[in-house]
Amino acid sequence: MLRSSLLCLLGATVAMGASEAHAQGPSGDPKPMAEYRGRILPADKDFRLSLLADGSATANWVGSAGKTNVLRGTYTGSNGDYDLSMTADPSSEQFHRSLKLLVRSVDGNVTGDWSTDRYRVVRKAARLELISGKQIAQSDHGASRAGQGRRPVVGMIRSNGAARRASGQSSALKRTVAKSYRSGSKRIARAMNRLNKRKRR
Repeated sequence: MLRSSLLCLLGATVAMGASEAHAQGPSGDPKPMAEYRGRILPADKDFRLSLLADGSATANWVGSAGKTNVLRGTYTGSNGDYDLSMTADPSSEQFHRSLKLLVRSVDGNVTGDWSTDRYRVVRKAARLELISGKQIAQSDHGASRAGQGRRPVVGMIRSNGAARRASGQSSALKRTVAKSYRSGSKRIARAMNRLNKRKRR
């Protein structure tokens, strides 16, 4: 009994270690899952964003003057739609002390709505694109699958359309059968009348 319990404990420990190793890179740091690149402001030199497997995020924002603002924070969301909240690293050029970024992906097109401590009105990012990795599902960084069990919207629309077409075809078939039945009944009735008339003669 004790031996069985020890084996179970050992198996759970190995599985936990494998899971942690999968979420980490070779150096033990969190593994990058997706990377974006672009410009927040049109005049920026560069903007790079990395989403990591543990739910954290880092960004290098190179402004128009060539200064680099390093930001760190966390993100929530899945499948290309992420809500990020980041603050500037004290050791970097802090031309923005905080950044809130809402990333949205539709049909491969990436957009970003952002605001900072200097620009409090939400603006559109000049350009943003996915350059490596994948669109992260929530389960990849430990969150629950909010969309589990739901059918894609496109699939639902197609299914509903097919159901409506099938229903329409079924109704049309029923009307045809009923019409044929009424028509056949009338012909039979006329034939019986003619037959009865002949018998009377």
